[in-house]
Formats: sequence, structure tokens, C-alpha cells
Amino acid sequence: MGKAEARKKLGWHPTETYYLYFGFLAQYKGVDRLLDIWHSEEQSNHLIIVGGQNPNHRNNKNVTKFVTDVTNKAQSKGIAVTGVVPEEQVAWYFSAADGLILPYTQFISSSGPLSLACAYGLPFILSRPLHRYFDSSDLRDAFAQEGVDGGAILFDFTGQSVQHAIEYSMNHTAALRRVCHTIADMRSFKRVAKQFVTVINDA
Repeated sequence: MGKAEARKKLGWHPTETYYLYFGFLAQYKGVDRLLDIWHSEEQSNHLIIVGGQNPNHRNNKNVTKFVTDVTNKAQSKGIAVTGVVPEEQVAWYFSAADGLILPYTQFISSSGPLSLACAYGLPFILSRPLHRYFDSSDLRDAFAQEGVDGGAILFDFTGQSVQHAIEYSMNHTAALRRVCHTIADMRSFKRVAKQFVTVINDA
């Protein structure tokens, strides 16, 4: 699906800039911190929060309060919160957006949204705690292959820092899309399975 078609389905402006936060709303994912530094009136970029409460935590009062607080804060800034979207609509958002923001406050070894971004060729920017993703040789090599500065897509939790990361991403969109496709190819089941067989045969 092309960007124009996806934006038409979502009712987005055809030429404005849209960045996604995607996934369940959880404190360690930093969506509340992102909202604190996102000043819509000062930035020409739209933030769309695609996600909601994890259904497995519906009876957790602390989680429910966090989700409510995040939703209220977003709405006060004119930022859309979609709630959890149907699976068939995920492609619309990743095809329509200009980038993905991962504002995690702590390092986690894997990220579903990051894998989706790579699958759709969607550039991404990362909070500083996720800098260890560059310890992965495939990600590091993909950036080097395209001559893209991985450090430039890392941001601290300040409005200026995230704005600089977005600007770098927008100025290097084509290269970052190629980075994503390269990572997706390196991590494809076919390639991983081939490497596994090689390891077994050499054992």
C-alpha cells in the first residue's frame, strides 16, 4: 500500500509530517516522557499514538491510571490516541507515517514496533537508552553501508533533542528506508534459517 492511499484511509493530510508511537501504553516505553517534550505548537510534525492499554492488564489499577493520564495529556496537546487498532489497519499506519519514535526509558533486547518499521521500510528514531541496539552487527552494518550516522537518530528527553533527531531522519529518509530494508532482509526467516543450517553442518 502506498503512502497516499494509506493517508487517505486515515484521513491524514497528504503532505504534512506524521510520526508514530506504536504499541501498548506502558511506563517503561516512555510515552509519557515523550508527551512532556512534544510541543505541537512549536513543531510542524504530528505525533500519533497508536496504542492503548494491554488487555492483560485491565484489572491493574496502576496501569489503568497511567493509560488514562497519558490519554488525557495527549488530548490536551491535540495529539491523537487511537487505542489498540485492528491488525488489518497496522499496515495503514506504517505505510502512511514518515517515521517511528521509540522513546523507551530503559533498554530492552527486542522491539516489535522496530521490527515492523524495518519490514515497512519506515525510518525510526530511538531514545538514548536504546543505543545498545547498535551493538547488533546487522543494525550497525546497515547504517554503515548507507553512510548514515546512527548517533544522529538517538535523542534525550528534551524537545530540542527529539526535534534534531526528526530533522536528521527527514533529511536522510531515502537512506534510512534502505537501512530498514537491509535490516529486515538480514533478519528474514529465510536468511536466519540458512545461517542456522550452516552452523549445524559446520558443528
